[in-house]
Amino acid sequence: MRKILKFAWILLSLYILFCLFITLNQQKLIFFPSKQIYALPNYNNLQEISIKTNDWLKLDWYYLENKSDINILFFHWNWWNLTFNQAYIELFNELWFNALFFDYRGYWKSEWDIKKEDDLYIDADSAYNYLKQKWIKDENMIFWWHSLWNALSINLAQDKNLCWVIVESAFYSMDYMARLTYPYMPTNMLLKYHFRNDEKIKNIKSPIIVIHSKNDEVINYSNGTKLYNEANNPKYFLQTETSHNYWFPKNEELYKKTLKDYLRVWK
Repeated sequence: MRKILKFAWILLSLYILFCLFITLNQQKLIFFPSKQIYALPNYNNLQEISIKTNDWLKLDWYYLENKSDINILFFHWNWWNLTFNQAYIELFNELWFNALFFDYRGYWKSEWDIKKEDDLYIDADSAYNYLKQKWIKDENMIFWWHSLWNALSINLAQDKNLCWVIVESAFYSMDYMARLTYPYMPTNMLLKYHFRNDEKIKNIKSPIIVIHSKNDEVINYSNGTKLYNEANNPKYFLQTETSHNYWFPKNEELYKKTLKDYLRVWK
């Protein structure tokens, strides 16, 4: 009996230590800031800009100027940084969009690191305010973000009259993802980052395109369908078939067709 109790105490201690590890290392387990330079694009209509956030951090971005009425606020995926946007720069040039390519604090040249969820909302507000200072109206803006960073787009898009909101490979909420990933842990007690897309998407009045792959191995397809069901009309669901991180090359023509059909923009 003593051996059983001793073994149980060992298991409990290991479980508590693992919970403590998860709690203390959430930032490193969720965010993957990269300082690596993939490619420094050289376009006459692409400008590197630096701005200060409301909490006085310097963020570095690209602004693509095509003298268009359509302005895309584009937040890239979690693993990389601003210099990995070559394919989207070419796409937006071909479709004749303006675009603000946004980096988050701690990524590439941008200062500091992410301490709490609100830090990222400050960064997103700074990007939106930059476009507003260029006298760009909400109805001429498209918010398009990928994977984790849809949480910032959905939060920022609430109660705005935007041209479109494109929600690509997004999770239902961080709580939902945590329960799927760690079903044996009290994630509701441990999480510091909640990113409640499920609640906030209901507050978006703008047209929405939800994009998700049936073969997404990082963020399960059910996340996309659940978000789509919560979204208000008008809305459109685009199903793709590729992996989470290598979706664009195999879907480029499908993306172009969708943008032309639903945004009603032709070069």
